[in-house]
Amino acid sequence: MIPTIQDVTLQDMYTRPYEIYEELRREMPVALLPATGRVLITKYSDARAVKMDAATFTSEDWTTPAERAFQGTSMMRRDGPDHMRERRSIQPALSAKLIGTVWREIAENCADRLLDQFDQGQEIEMFTELAAPFAGEVLAKVLGLLDADGQQLADWSQTLIDGAGNVGGDEEVFRLSDIANDEVNASIDINVARLRETPDASILHSMVFGKTKEPLDRVRCNIKVSIGGGVNEPRDALLTTVYALLTNPAQRAQVTKDPSLFAKALEESVRWVAPIQTSPRKTTEDITLSGVKLPAGTPVSVIQASANRDEDVFENAHLFDINRPEVPHQGFGNGAHFCMGTHLARMSVGQVMLPKLFARFPNMHLPSPEDVPWYGFTFRGPTELKVTL
Repeated sequence: MIPTIQDVTLQDMYTRPYEIYEELRREMPVALLPATGRVLITKYSDARAVKMDAATFTSEDWTTPAERAFQGTSMMRRDGPDHMRERRSIQPALSAKLIGTVWREIAENCADRLLDQFDQGQEIEMFTELAAPFAGEVLAKVLGLLDADGQQLADWSQTLIDGAGNVGGDEEVFRLSDIANDEVNASIDINVARLRETPDASILHSMVFGKTKEPLDRVRCNIKVSIGGGVNEPRDALLTTVYALLTNPAQRAQVTKDPSLFAKALEESVRWVAPIQTSPRKTTEDITLSGVKLPAGTPVSVIQASANRDEDVFENAHLFDINRPEVPHQGFGNGAHFCMGTHLARMSVGQVMLPKLFARFPNMHLPSPEDVPWYGFTFRGPTELKVTL
């Protein structure tokens, strides 16, 4: 019998996941959550083992809400040659050279333009006024959706991610994601026509016209997945890092004295509160994990958010600490599905926006740190962050 998590609702997972994960790591590291119909994997070693063993724990679980939300099967739900081919169609646009030149210049210009709107001492809501527009605008250029602005990308991202995380099957959530799908499809069609005449370094150009050409239905689905993760993950990582530094004055002083440490602060924030908290897999054969037998065909959720706070790996894991010994976190994934946008996010958030933000507004503070709302099960971050610049 697979241990079952009792008296935990889906709402509990959205509002107090870390409290639940701490208990699960101690009592039931492999356990069924009836509210989702999936087995949760919460220990660091188990989570890594699952992610590194695609033969036994396949990503090809096509029953998740993501299939409905993105209207197709993305590379996130493929393994083996199909998965690698789709990744290769994107990789040229995310080369180290482009990230360090073309995309960095775009990120720098975008950060400067957004920060120029604000004054010292002004109170802003950072989620809607800075983090989402910044992540959306950079991604629009990288994807090649030049008819869409940063706010449009941010809106699409949130709607699609809400759909992908809709484990409760709310039809209104899916209705809204259907609308976003139609709008993204129209933007892709417009920009494919543009790229025939005016090639650029974008992901869309690489997928459609590069060496590894993909069918349009797969291009569309993978662009939508990129919009979802490519906005929400850097947005939430930025907000989490700002919150963490503003509530830890000694560490804030460290990074402002040595701006190269902002990159380390970003990594620690992704460990501390993983923007993407869970990843679905499905067993292909009977397997025993932490003493629990999982039959073939069992849907599981790898909880990297919990793995990143495993007491056996990270001392005082519940605390944000940029000075902790370096141990690889799982916030960007493991194995073949390691997040393709990792280095873009590290550049745009850790090397560009964070140093500029703290240099521009040295007196920035949180008026009410205790009132910052956090929410999310599949994806998590502050849903609002009011700061005084």
